[in-house]
Parts: sequence; structure tokens; C-alpha cells
Amino acid sequence: MKHPHNITLQEADTLARLYLECKLTHLQETQFEYLLTNIPYDSPAIREVRSIMVPSLLIAQAAHNHSTSRPRLRHKFSFIAGMAASVTLILAASLYWIQPSSTAPQNNYIVEAYVNGTTLTDKQAEYYARKTEAQSMAMLLKAKLHSEAIQQQSMSNMNKILNSQ
Repeated sequence: MKHPHNITLQEADTLARLYLECKLTHLQETQFEYLLTNIPYDSPAIREVRSIMVPSLLIAQAAHNHSTSRPRLRHKFSFIAGMAASVTLILAASLYWIQPSSTAPQNNYIVEAYVNGTTLTDKQAEYYARKTEAQSMAMLLKAKLHSEAIQQQSMSNMNKILNSQ
């Protein structure tokens, strides 16, 4: 009886004996290893060769299974990642729409201001804040005027140099 790989049990048994006697070339050994993974034949010589080749056969079978199962794994991962993203999007959208909306800004801040170790009232704190703001604006205006004076002085010096030449 011949197998689809066109090899009979006697031929497989002969190849197994030649393999055990180290009379096959490396190419023939590789082809025989491939045949052993694909033929259902069994004999004492074939069993012995399979027991010797177990590590390489397991690696070959694992590589074959890995190459065939990878697209399914990728498909499962894509499906799971898509579902997780969808659930996250739905939760985020629902949390956004569930939040109570109000037109007036909500101040949830508790602020205490101190000057020289004494607590200020709201009106006193506002007064000091506006006073400090006014002082800051005056300082910025003074800095701007000083900068403009330096710039005009520089332009004047440059004109003098250009006119003297």
C-alpha cells in the first residue's frame, strides 16, 4: 500500500534502517524527517528513528502549528482590542453626557490669604490683590518706558555713526 507521498511501508522501513546506520546524506535525512511527520507507518526501525528525532520533529510540528495558528491568534487579538476600544469609547461618552452641565462656573476653591500673619477677609484679600496688580502694572509700564528709551538711544547712536561716515 502506497501513501500519498509515494512511499510504501517497506521503503520507509529501509530508509529508517539506512538513517540508523548513518548512510543517508544530510538532504536525504531532512527529507526523511519530513516524511516521518507525514506518514502513518509504524515499524520497530521507524519507531526508533522517531524516538531519536523527537526534538527535531517537535520543533518542526511546533513551527507548522505556529504558522497555521498565527492568523487566528492575530484575528482574536484584533477582535479583543476592538471590543476593548469600543467599550472604553462608550464609557467615556456616557460619562461625558451624564455630567450635570451648568452655565455658571463652579468655584470649589477655599482660599485663605494672610498679611503679616493675620487672616484677611474676602474684601481685604481682593483689595490687596488689586493693589498688587496695580503695582505690577506700574512696574511693567516703567520697564517698557525704560526699554523704549534705551532703544531710542541706540537708534540715535547708530544714526550718528552712519552720518559720520
